[in-house]
Amino acid sequence: MKSLIVVVGILPLCLVTASCSQPPASTWQGTVDAIAALNATADSQVGHFDVTEYLSVLDHLEMEQGYTLGYILCGYDADWAPYLYASQDGEPSDYAHSECVDDTRQIAPVMHQNQYLDHIRTDGSTEGFFQLVVLRVMGGQFDQIGHTHYNDHLIVCDSSGLEAAFSGVEDFFQGQEMVPPEIRERAKELDLEPWIEIDQDTVLVRIVVFTKWGGLAEETYTINLTFPHKVLEVEWKVLVPYECGVFL
Repeated sequence: MKSLIVVVGILPLCLVTASCSQPPASTWQGTVDAIAALNATADSQVGHFDVTEYLSVLDHLEMEQGYTLGYILCGYDADWAPYLYASQDGEPSDYAHSECVDDTRQIAPVMHQNQYLDHIRTDGSTEGFFQLVVLRVMGGQFDQIGHTHYNDHLIVCDSSGLEAAFSGVEDFFQGQEMVPPEIRERAKELDLEPWIEIDQDTVLVRIVVFTKWGGLAEETYTINLTFPHKVLEVEWKVLVPYECGVFL
């Protein structure tokens, strides 16, 4: 019996030290690519995207029982974007358009707080916490109009993801070569692979993201291990600066 107790006590150490084998970078990148593809598909059906499809890709996540994932298109004049929310089954969104834009015609702070994430549960795995960050970073990157295109942060996990990021810049500029060779060379030297460390109470998720308006940066999230998985802290550090030079 004592030996059984010892074995059970040792099992969590693999998670605590994050020494368990993690998926290869290509697996992380595959998840990111699938979410990017969903966002691209949503752009072709403006206002009709079923955001619950995110969870069909992010298969280590699930909604809290009794809640459903939805979104509202929020903005004014020529600047619009979707904002995700969680509502109790059968109940409409708490956010009317009049509530998501304040008196100064700016998006109300409540719409930027990612409150829907409080109702999404991981399965406790490294993949689950990575997928939670993917949803936070890339969820809602569809149906964007005007200045909301600044929200273009793309998670990069390996060399194929890096090339896709640079190709996205070229597509944005209709095929023009816009990323200087020196930026490409510096980017190739980076460690792009995500890492996840699960501790007794918190989880650290480190990723690299690319944006046309800033370049490549490292983001490290400290997340509550137990549900609700609140993001306690986000650290951000520029790795390779890049600015496309266009102001929307």
